[in-house]
Amino acid sequence: MISQLYWDMGERIRSKRLELSLTQEQLSEKIGVSSKHISEVERGNDRLSYDKLLLLCDELDCSTDYLLRGRNTIADGLEIPESVLEVFRHPNSHEFSILQEMLHLYSKIILIHHD
Repeated sequence: MISQLYWDMGERIRSKRLELSLTQEQLSEKIGVSSKHISEVERGNDRLSYDKLLLLCDELDCSTDYLLRGRNTIADGLEIPESVLEVFRHPNSHEFSILQEMLHLYSKIILIHHD
């Protein structure tokens, strides 16, 4: 079970690294570990220290929850779909205006619910 968790995490790291067009060497330099260590982590054979994990998340522009558990969550365990996060990362003008409208409506709903 534990080894599967590390393998899954390694796959998510590899996927995010490739998505950003980073080599293992480039990523390893950014977080201060050897490229061999990154290779072992991506294969699920080694682990990152907590401080390196946080640096890795910053470099890969993802949450620890995504790397560790494969999902993006906010308060109360509400999961944020990857498609929504992608819009926030790289919004076009149409998507951004839709998001603004949705957030405005959501804030109205929250205000009504709390009255």
